[in-house]
Amino acid sequence: MTISRGGIVGIPDGNRSTVDETIALVGAEPQVWVRIGASLEEDGKWYARLAELTSGTAPPGWNAKEWLYPQVVFVASLQTGKTVGEWLRAAEASVAGHAVVLPALRGPTSWERQQSQAPTGFERLDWPMTGTTLAYADNRSEPAGPLLSDRGAPSFVRFFHAAACFFCLGEVRGGSLPQTIVYRHQDQAGKIVGVKVADDEVRVVVEGPGIGGLTVEFAGDAPGPTHQIPDSAGPIETLTFPLSGGLPPGAWVLLKQGTSWVDRRFLTRPWLTNADDGVEFVEARTRLEALVADREGPGTEFKLQVPKDPFGLMKTVCAFANGDGGSILFGVDDEEGIPGVPDNTIDGLKNQLTQLIDSWVEPPPTTSFVVLPTDLPGKSVLETRVQPSSQLCGSRTNASATDFTPYIRHNAISVRARPHEIEQIVRARTAGTNPLGRFGF
Repeated sequence: MTISRGGIVGIPDGNRSTVDETIALVGAEPQVWVRIGASLEEDGKWYARLAELTSGTAPPGWNAKEWLYPQVVFVASLQTGKTVGEWLRAAEASVAGHAVVLPALRGPTSWERQQSQAPTGFERLDWPMTGTTLAYADNRSEPAGPLLSDRGAPSFVRFFHAAACFFCLGEVRGGSLPQTIVYRHQDQAGKIVGVKVADDEVRVVVEGPGIGGLTVEFAGDAPGPTHQIPDSAGPIETLTFPLSGGLPPGAWVLLKQGTSWVDRRFLTRPWLTNADDGVEFVEARTRLEALVADREGPGTEFKLQVPKDPFGLMKTVCAFANGDGGSILFGVDDEEGIPGVPDNTIDGLKNQLTQLIDSWVEPPPTTSFVVLPTDLPGKSVLETRVQPSSQLCGSRTNASATDFTPYIRHNAISVRARPHEIEQIVRARTAGTNPLGRFGF
């Protein structure tokens, strides 16, 4: 397969391909780095539970190895694209001496371009990639009991922990594994390895063997400046964009070739998330500008102070925890003014918020605080960061309530989650036995 800057050559218009075209694209690769986890079922057959196929270069944590257990196997091996294509066509892979059943591909295949270090459910890749979910594994329960081996493989209490370790998934949100077969091709033309945002400039570091001639653009809701990297550039280039008047709304940095983007980083909400890698705000004041610039939204809420009735505030904390997380800024009004809060009240405000969240939200999500300076002497903004919860969260409706109601974020509003939305959250977050019991379902 040939990769162009911004996509795969051979994919028809619309970034979709038939099953045969998909298998041909994978089969044309000289090398494919393969990681498969499979389990032995009651019918005596081995079935793939999750599989990651990567071309272009190996995933960062990849090592050729086998972990063999009586009813579970994990194998990482380097294969030719031709071999992997034959596996996909036959819906069967040869793994550690076992014939492992693969879920059949269902067309058409949809391809998506992802930036470097993008969260995809599998290990984050160092380079921008074009990838697809080839198939979904059969919905089978995890193998029961601990994984023990007499062949040198490490022991694990659960299949879940073994798979997360083998596939280098890190801390898996919600305890839910990606039961899919994915294919990803890393494009090594170029990548953004870091963006530093200061009060007076944005500094972008670009790396790659083919960055000469590419363009770096500092874009946003309004047009921004661009720099073209010289053809004679080395493998690493640093480009600087001056700032005047703070970070502009909708700010993002992209590395591009013509009309195709090669890599990108978002600097402001609503596009900025906790997952964007390599973005560093050198000055806390600049981060405040970035948060305020795009107004309230799915991950940002403004409050002048803690309200006397905390219900509205707590349902927002709950909604952020049930989504992708978010920030509540105390000392910012709804019109985007920044009067701040007195510095000598910050510690008391932190304690008050911690106690409210612990008593109003169940289970309490992980939170942290960041003090952001303002232009006013003796005044700051307190940013309360709410992390995504591994379980479905609910909030009391009043101080004496004994039941908890789940909320989610709809744009800039926190609303009660509907049954199908609750089901989606629970499916994404394995919460143990009867996770909906405390919500009356």
